[in-house]
Amino acid sequence: MENRIYILVFFLTSLSWTILCPNPAFATCDYGRIEGVHTHQLAHIFFIISMGILIYRLRSKKPQLPSGWKFMQYSALFFILWSLDAFAVHFLNEQFNIIQVKTIGPWQIKINDCFNNNLLKVFYYLARMDYLLFMPAFIFLYYGLKRLLNESHPGFSKLDVSDPDFSEKDRV
Repeated sequence: MENRIYILVFFLTSLSWTILCPNPAFATCDYGRIEGVHTHQLAHIFFIISMGILIYRLRSKKPQLPSGWKFMQYSALFFILWSLDAFAVHFLNEQFNIIQVKTIGPWQIKINDCFNNNLLKVFYYLARMDYLLFMPAFIFLYYGLKRLLNESHPGFSKLDVSDPDFSEKDRV
């Protein structure tokens, strides 16, 4: 019981410190030199093509596939959208320096662009929150894998591994 109290106090202290003393944390990472940006952009293109091929192959075999693959298709679609979003952010901010971001305070940033276009600033601000596309991709991936596991090994996810009688022979 004492251990749980210490863990709870540590967690609440850490959470309070994070909320009261924030640091700037953008969803997409910045690169110091242009070579890293180019390599990273090529990786985004490769990932988009790979996810597109996955969706194409799953759609062409649709009648014979288990239902978990439907969630995998949705996951791949959201991964494509996320990668396009991150590609656009890197393109605007790091590759061609069209957007400049300046931190004004702990909760404030100023976004400038070379065209003085408010629509571009709003697009960049929303695109910078790429986790809004990344998290649904992982949620669909989780549910797809879970459903595939349940279809191939019924009852596997209902095993209680904390049970002392659980042994290696119980695993499928």
